[in-house]
Amino acid sequence: MLRITAYVATVGSPNDRNTGDTRMSSNKAVKERIIGREVESRTKARAISPVQRPSDDEVRRRAFEIHVERGGIRGYDLDDWLQAEKELTQKLHR
Repeated sequence: MLRITAYVATVGSPNDRNTGDTRMSSNKAVKERIIGREVESRTKARAISPVQRPSDDEVRRRAFEIHVERGGIRGYDLDDWLQAEKELTQKLHR
């Protein structure tokens, strides 16, 4: 557990974020830095992880299968495509 004691940082100390004559409590400055690092590290993790998506051909085949299973009823092209994409994406991420 991180325990932060409350005290006021002086202007010019290496641990504060003060500019000019403004004073900021060290407690607040440390919390802002910790929160900033957490957000930054989560962003990096997302940027590195590859996004896996099914190919258009795979989606096209599955959408046609769904169309046939439905009885060949016209007018549900987009629904079939989205359902096929969803199924195949879930399959990739298991």
